Amino acid sequence: MKYLSCIISFLLLFSISCSNSSNENIEKKFSVGVFIPGVTSGNPTYEMLNNAALDIAKEYPNIEIKILEAGYNQSQWEQKLTSFVAQKNFDIVITSNPAMPEICNNISKNFKNQKFIVTDSYYEGNSQIATYMFNQYEQSFILGYAAALISKSDMKNIVDTKKIGFIVSQEFPLLSKYIIPGYIEGAQSVDKDIELDYRVIGNWYDVNKALGLAESMIKNNVNVTAVIAGSASVGVIEAFKDASKYIVFNDTDEYVKAPGTILLCGQLEQYKLVKQLIIEAFNNSSNIEYGKAKIIGMKDGYLDILTDSKYYSNYMPKDIQIKIEALVADIKNGNIIFEMNEL
Repeated sequence: MKYLSCIISFLLLFSISCSNSSNENIEKKFSVGVFIPGVTSGNPTYEMLNNAALDIAKEYPNIEIKILEAGYNQSQWEQKLTSFVAQKNFDIVITSNPAMPEICNNISKNFKNQKFIVTDSYYEGNSQIATYMFNQYEQSFILGYAAALISKSDMKNIVDTKKIGFIVSQEFPLLSKYIIPGYIEGAQSVDKDIELDYRVIGNWYDVNKALGLAESMIKNNVNVTAVIAGSASVGVIEAFKDASKYIVFNDTDEYVKAPGTILLCGQLEQYKLVKQLIIEAFNNSSNIEYGKAKIIGMKDGYLDILTDSKYYSNYMPKDIQIKIEALVADIKNGNIIFEMNEL
């Protein structure tokens, strides 16, 4: 009887031990810090980063997400990220901006175990940092190609000109090295004499200044502009819509904001990339190579031109649609390759 009692006690203790171990595994959290170097609202790239992280938290109960918006003052980003990392032992910190790898590199010196993943950037050599840069030369080449075709078309309110526009919020290395050159070269593949009317707002939120720059550009006989301006893009859209002129849009689907004015949109698949990276980090996947940089583009499925929208098919002239879609297909199939190197 005493022997039987010992066996029962042992089994009970073993059962409790296994149960506790199982519960620990179930409750174990994978902690992700999401650092937004700016303000989410009005910035498509940050909105996709934010939404991907929040959706991951809904789908994976074991993944814990904490998000920090750092605001527009770039001089404060390093201090804010340092405090963010110091308050919690994150398994990974994920962020997005070409300026962020240098900041992460500085912070990594004091937090030797912290891993950082930075999208929309290029940086190599730090074993705590993995970066992913979108091949935005591809997207910009197509948008410039489309802008030139529209400007040479017989669409409503097109004036005879050799100019296309580009309005940006601020200058940054990826813009000056790849986005603007790609846009110009795409346009000049249609007409070698096309020139660029280039305007800089100075921030990501000044709608009135963006409006004034856009109106000035229209007076300078620009039929079509591209725009990378965050929430300030509202001013550009308003000016070009009022003048019955045209816009091609980088990075995100904006057709619904001005059908018939916004004729073509690119899509940067930040949402898809961020979800994939968080899941791979959670699974400890070897696909994430810290210390290295990856360049990803249309052939990889991380950039696109949104030609399946009803607004595109209804308002873009059919002959231009055929040319754009042929170029897109050639890039996706690898028949045309635009290489990018480090920033």
